[in-house]
Amino acid sequence: MFAAYFMGSTAWLVEMFALTAPLSGLLIGAGLPTSAERPKAGRVAFVAAACLFIHLTDPVTQIAELGDQQGFARGDAVKRARLVRNWVADGRRELCGLDLRGLDLAEIDLAQADLESSDLSAVNLTDADLGGTNLTGVQLEGANLNGAVLIGALVDDAYGFAEAHCDDETAMPVDWRCNAGHPTPDGADETEDIDG
Repeated sequence: MFAAYFMGSTAWLVEMFALTAPLSGLLIGAGLPTSAERPKAGRVAFVAAACLFIHLTDPVTQIAELGDQQGFARGDAVKRARLVRNWVADGRRELCGLDLRGLDLAEIDLAQADLESSDLSAVNLTDADLGGTNLTGVQLEGANLNGAVLIGALVDDAYGFAEAHCDDETAMPVDWRCNAGHPTPDGADETEDIDG
């Protein structure tokens, strides 16, 4: 719980709420006035229903995620990269529309992630796993893909993929190869200028 606090995440708020909500609900329920219209069993049922509603809708997590996103927009590059790594470590795979320009995300596991419409210009994805990742509408100009795994990644509708950097260790998607340090569609003339 405290590790999340020191990592700069608002997840600790969620954990604190999860620990205190049931106790708070019982204390509030115990404080309701007793009357013929509201017997004790009814109060207990009300508190149980309220706790169940809070547990199922999880508004605190939604608020925490919104706070993380707001902090993401304002954070420096190191903080933003750490936040993305935390999201991925927590199992988040939907990272659509994010501004990831210039971040150091080397060796990150983004396999099967949805990055649609995100900006990955000049991002460091050295040795990253992008296998099966949705890169539709993603900006990739200047991205470092050296050693990255792109097998199964959807790159045909990505912008600037041909201007990204790759090497012989980059596992390219079907119909692409690394030529002169840049992704090149199979069948393209090795000397021709490719627009992504």
